[in-house]
Amino acid sequence: MVSVRGDNNINEMASSLIVNLAYIGAILMEQGILFRGSITIGNIVHRDNGKVFGQGLIDAYLLESKSAKNPRVIL
Repeated sequence: MVSVRGDNNINEMASSLIVNLAYIGAILMEQGILFRGSITIGNIVHRDNGKVFGQGLIDAYLLESKSAKNPRVIL
């Protein structure tokens, strides 16, 4: 999971997230690893014990599981 802290500038947050995912994707592709996922807007809680939950995570999972049949990131 990759997430960014929300503030008032949604364009800056989205750009930062997409650039980070492109970087991660390039590194993984060099290793022969493809990935798929989705990007959504919503609340997510990160706990110190590694647990993550929230509507944003649920929305991303549902979008990815229904729409991303091939390696790609769905917006």
